[in-house]
Amino acid sequence: MLGGLHLTGAVFEPIIAPTLEALKDIAPRLVMPGHCTGWKAIHAFAREFPEAYVQGSVGTRLVIESGSQVNGGLS
Repeated sequence: MLGGLHLTGAVFEPIIAPTLEALKDIAPRLVMPGHCTGWKAIHAFAREFPEAYVQGSVGTRLVIESGSQVNGGLS
């Protein structure tokens, strides 16, 4: 899962927990929320998905190959 989820501010912060619960069912191998997700939600994603979480920043490059795993990790 990549991108900005816009879970910041008084209107959207209450849906951080339900969003995390829904994502548990999907079990994403990669979670890389954008900056516009909001810092509370970004920290929640990092806590909830420690193995899948990637902190993106300027210059972050990803190579994603569909269905590919190398040594149990992402390639």
